[in-house]
Amino acid sequence: PMKNILLFAFLSILFFSCGENQAVTEQMNRAETLLASNPDSAYAILENIELPDELNERQFARWCMLYCRAADKLFKDMLYTEQLDRALAWYKNQGTAEQRAWMGLYLGRSYVIDKLFIPATMAYSDALSLAKEKHLYDVAGYICSYMADLYTYTGQRSEERRKFEEAAGFFKQTGNERSYAFALRDVAKTWAFDDSLSLALCYMLRADSVITRLQDLRGISSISNGLGNIYDLMGDVEKARAYYSRSLSSDTMDQVPSYLALSDLYYNESLLDSARYYLALATG
Repeated sequence: PMKNILLFAFLSILFFSCGENQAVTEQMNRAETLLASNPDSAYAILENIELPDELNERQFARWCMLYCRAADKLFKDMLYTEQLDRALAWYKNQGTAEQRAWMGLYLGRSYVIDKLFIPATMAYSDALSLAKEKHLYDVAGYICSYMADLYTYTGQRSEERRKFEEAAGFFKQTGNERSYAFALRDVAKTWAFDDSLSLALCYMLRADSVITRLQDLRGISSISNGLGNIYDLMGDVEKARAYYSRSLSSDTMDQVPSYLALSDLYYNESLLDSARYYLALATG
């Protein structure tokens, strides 16, 4: 009997190792450890896995999840909807609620890329219901943000604002202050587009106080640019100029929006040399 047990154990190991591609498992393990600190390398490893569609269901689902997480960090496109649909089917049977919610979010985003807005809305709604039911407020916040982006795209302003407000609530609940600040910024933008500038300013100042407390320079730059835009729309040129300058000094990477805004500001004041100077910086 002991010999039979050992033989059974050996055959089980053999069976599972045949089903699983060990080299791919090692590549995915390596990619996962690099995701937080070096998403570029993680993405490259996952891109180089050959014929991922031929992996078994578990490995394929894991590859999809890791790939989308890396793509998300690098602002790259999601995988094809057919692939994410297959991965979601596996996570529905075998995965955690959080994995299902994230995969549903990625699937929705893939539908949006294909401009399939009704399936996208359904994928987002299913993922959001699950996230709320299981109190997964961080992923719920991200789902709401992407739903709001979809409403931006389809021009449904009131729905867009409602979803950004919902996202802000979830991020606040879960203590994700950076995303909370950006959600407040996005609510402010919807009010600015509706010419409700005092409300827009109120939300943007709240976002600014949160991001300044975090000392997140890239976030400070983005929200300062938003404040500059609002003050510019209100006709307060001095405050607008001050916030655009703060935006430029906070982040040396993404300076084009503030350069263009300053060029516009000086042009409207008929200070053409200054307008040309900032336009040249933006185009350069």
